[in-house]
Amino acid sequence: MRERTIGDFAPASFWEAKRVVYEDFNESYPGGESSEAAQKRAMEVITRHIEISRGKKIAIGTHGDIMTLMLNYFDQRYGYAFWKSMTMPDIYKVRVEGKRLIEVKRMWM
Repeated sequence: MRERTIGDFAPASFWEAKRVVYEDFNESYPGGESSEAAQKRAMEVITRHIEISRGKKIAIGTHGDIMTLMLNYFDQRYGYAFWKSMTMPDIYKVRVEGKRLIEVKRMWM
């Protein structure tokens, strides 16, 4: 899934702009996408795949920001600090049961 565009965040730094959009999910910069909008876009796809693949393993390729927002949908502890800790590229194993996040395990970095 495609990454979100942060937009024109000047004069803030990239890191500061990212922190702001994680702390306030409704915040967006001109030409950018809020965390709320990006999460909604991602979860429409993910929840559909979870439903049609119930009981099966699936692989999803995405960017770190979108992955963090997907994990945040299930557990709000996944936010800016988690995103910043990623080495990108990373591989994570994520286990979801219904609407519950059961496991998040870094497999490769």
